[in-house]
Amino acid sequence: MSPLRKLSDTDDSKEIRFSLNFLDQIFSALPDPVFVKDHNHRWIFGNEAFSKVIGRPLKDYLYKSDYDIFPKEIADVFWKKDDEIFNLGIANENEELIQINGEIRTILTKKVPIRTDHGMILVGIIRDVTDRKNLEVKNNELNARLTQAMQSLNFGVWEWNCLTQNVKWDSIVAGLLNLSTDASEGSMEQMLSQLDINEQTRLNRRLEEALTHGGAFQEDFKLNKGPNQIILRTNAKVLLEKENDREYTKVVGTIWNVTHEYEQRKQLVNAAQISTFSEMAAGIAHDINNPIAILKGRIQQLQKIHEKSGIQDDSTNKIIKSMLDSCDRATKVVADLRKLSSSNVHSNVIVFDARDLFEEISALFKSRFSGMGIDFQVVFTDGPCKIFAVENQIRQALITLTNYSFNSVYSCENRKIWWKIDGSVEGQVTITLGDSGTAPSNIHDRTPQNGFASNAMNPSFGLGVTLSRNIIESNGGKWIEFQANSDNRFVFQFLSSEQIK
Repeated sequence: MSPLRKLSDTDDSKEIRFSLNFLDQIFSALPDPVFVKDHNHRWIFGNEAFSKVIGRPLKDYLYKSDYDIFPKEIADVFWKKDDEIFNLGIANENEELIQINGEIRTILTKKVPIRTDHGMILVGIIRDVTDRKNLEVKNNELNARLTQAMQSLNFGVWEWNCLTQNVKWDSIVAGLLNLSTDASEGSMEQMLSQLDINEQTRLNRRLEEALTHGGAFQEDFKLNKGPNQIILRTNAKVLLEKENDREYTKVVGTIWNVTHEYEQRKQLVNAAQISTFSEMAAGIAHDINNPIAILKGRIQQLQKIHEKSGIQDDSTNKIIKSMLDSCDRATKVVADLRKLSSSNVHSNVIVFDARDLFEEISALFKSRFSGMGIDFQVVFTDGPCKIFAVENQIRQALITLTNYSFNSVYSCENRKIWWKIDGSVEGQVTITLGDSGTAPSNIHDRTPQNGFASNAMNPSFGLGVTLSRNIIESNGGKWIEFQANSDNRFVFQFLSSEQIK
């Protein structure tokens, strides 16, 4: 007979006898392990499921304590927990480790004290949560590895509770968004506080769209951090959560730096544009070379005819010499165009004096500019001006930018073009090209990635400026400024050859 039923047989109350018999039937029918202990810590009941958990039939543990069944270190824990329940009369729930059939299992035990006329008894209900705990451990390990991987890739994580409007972010997000490390949560406005107002508006609009339609979204945005512009990307997903029987929406996202990706894409576009420009240069060189050679031959014929005539005319000789010099300069430019179209241009990196290059190019433009009423000035400051670059590429970039200036001032009343080569600052050579004309300030933005300019006034404007900048930067130069207002101005710098050494 069950001990619970024995208790009922000793009690004169029919209600109590009925209750204990009823509990005995319920406990025996439950699939979860159930046991009952008296105030002396002895088992006075265990259903079939409990007997399977401890691997013994009821008769082997009936009226015995934990020390008769389990190892001392485990029995000590059970005894202490049971003592707290008997002394305080308060239910307790805790996880415990027990050995079942030689295997350590994790069990979740709910222990409830029940006071009877024969003293306090303890009813325990057990659930084996080993599989769940193992799954939690695996999930925690997976999350730890994922977190470690995200940290190594510099991925930041943020979470927005749309019910409370509270946003939480990790230290990586704080670093990427230039936020204070003292705080790790706040409003969405606080998280995006370092962004330009236009970028904030755009991101908030994307969040609103995602909340309206659900699902996930990806968005790139710009962050002006110091002198450089950082491009970040966020991936986010809208989730429906439930807490305390209340549903709410939250958005979980990641943020990482994609500036390098944009730089690589830009380099690919630049390479494609330079490749297009190289093909154009090869075609132009071919088309110009033959007429120049014919023109030079005709001028030389005129020179011989003039010499045979015996007429001593210095002005005619000067004109012929000037024409031949112009042909030679044009031939040199054609040669440079051929070099520029070669795929092996980087093998021609040399040290040269920027002033010598400017003097050579200025000679090409002076007669052209003076004949059109353009005030052309070249200023050299003191200091070394030797740079390390592909000379013919820099030459073509300077010619392109100067042609840009010519087109800008052509329709102006006050026509000025000036160059300045400054080597006065130790370790660097600063080059300025300016003119008195005007041009669209968004000239670079209007240059499509396919390499064709969109400037209707002069199609060479956008492409020429962009390719010149690409050439300068690919040769180690730094593009400092492009100003387009009442005065156009290009400023770029190279490290001096002494600084590179």
